[in-house]
Amino acid sequence: MNALLAQALVRVTHEYAQRGAGSVSLPTLAVWSNVLRPVGDGIDLRELPAAARLSKRAVRAAVGAALKEGWLVREGNAVRPSPSGEHARERWLSLDADVEASFAGDSATPLREVVRQFFLEWPHYPTGYGPADHSITGGIYVSGGSTTDPKVPTHGVDWAPVPRHDVEGSSVAGLALSALLSEAFVAFAADFEEQGIGALHLAASVLRLLPDEGVPVSDIAMLRRLKGDGKSVLERHRYIEIWRDTGKPNVPLAVPTARGRNTRDKYEGTVRRVEDRWQLTYGAAVVARLRSTLESLDIDRSVPHSVIDTLT
Repeated sequence: MNALLAQALVRVTHEYAQRGAGSVSLPTLAVWSNVLRPVGDGIDLRELPAAARLSKRAVRAAVGAALKEGWLVREGNAVRPSPSGEHARERWLSLDADVEASFAGDSATPLREVVRQFFLEWPHYPTGYGPADHSITGGIYVSGGSTTDPKVPTHGVDWAPVPRHDVEGSSVAGLALSALLSEAFVAFAADFEEQGIGALHLAASVLRLLPDEGVPVSDIAMLRRLKGDGKSVLERHRYIEIWRDTGKPNVPLAVPTARGRNTRDKYEGTVRRVEDRWQLTYGAAVVARLRSTLESLDIDRSVPHSVIDTLT
């Protein structure tokens, strides 16, 4: 399911880019979804994490980038759209409609059937806990002596849950296809991470692709810019090591550690467990309709099984 959702979202992101998103005159879909949209006419920065459904550290990074790119203006503890940001807001609704019309059939209804049942609101574009943390909620963390709500994932201190208030589909009415895909994907990723084998993005984009003997870093998109200095999140969290073959010292290899192999070997089974849980929670027929709809889309099945905005 995560692969189908991610692949569909990659296709949607491409459709927005084809219509100018990410150009000089329009922000990327991620910046629109997680920054300009929740900022609205203007917002106190302390309120933005809840409005964007992101962690405080993710919002700091995203706002910093949007200010640098000229989409926002800061006024004390608040931000508002710049003239360029206002121009983007004026154009975006027609962009949503144009992109949705490019998809044959009704892709949104099966997504709405699932998303409206989520206990929590999720971001409108997949984004990690922070620039160097690809987990959704900051990992499995429970402070000493605290009580937990089983409907809320365990999380780091910078992330706060935003409960959904839905009346007959009101929470999903009018949401763009990109937002529906994002909420579904992020909810799945959070459920995956609750199983205790690590972040879905790392497992799906890197670790599932690594044999025991490793592969050249150039073979995997997420590793191509890796320096092998031990500073990457995969190295710091002991998922991979960078080896250099004495015969080919200029071809660094990404080799899974014991922890990386454990996540890789448990990846498929964990995905199936989350899908089984979704069928029990949201209805087997509802989840089956969603899967059937996603499988019918004309999308590239070779793209990664996960998508996360890097916040930079």
